[in-house]
Formats: sequence, structure tokens, C-alpha cells
Amino acid sequence: MYSRDVFIGHASEDKATHARPLYDALNRLGLSVSLDEAEVQDGESLSKSVGRALAVLRSSSCS
Repeated sequence: MYSRDVFIGHASEDKATHARPLYDALNRLGLSVSLDEAEVQDGESLSKSVGRALAVLRSSSCS
């Protein structure tokens, strides 16, 4: 199973100012990063797509 180090979920208004720069910085550090825009499939519920993305994390923590 393919795994990721980090999944970034974000509000659409935070994409350009927070999510994309964080994604780029973590990739430069060599981490495997998934940004929610790449994980959400057309017609799929948000909770299902996020759940699928979280399922392939090497470890997870929610707060």
C-alpha cells in the first residue's frame, strides 16, 4: 500500500497563502505530501475523500 507522510486538508481560501507554501516546503524536505485537491474525486463526499487520504498516512494525529 502506498503511504504518505503528511496530508494537508485546508479551507479553499487558505490554499494560496498557507496550504500550497506548506506543501512545497515539506516536499523540499523530502516528505511525501498529499494536498486535498489531489485526493478529492469528482462526485465524492469530502468526508470520504479525507478518510481515504488519512488511511494511507504512515501515522496520524487529530486535534
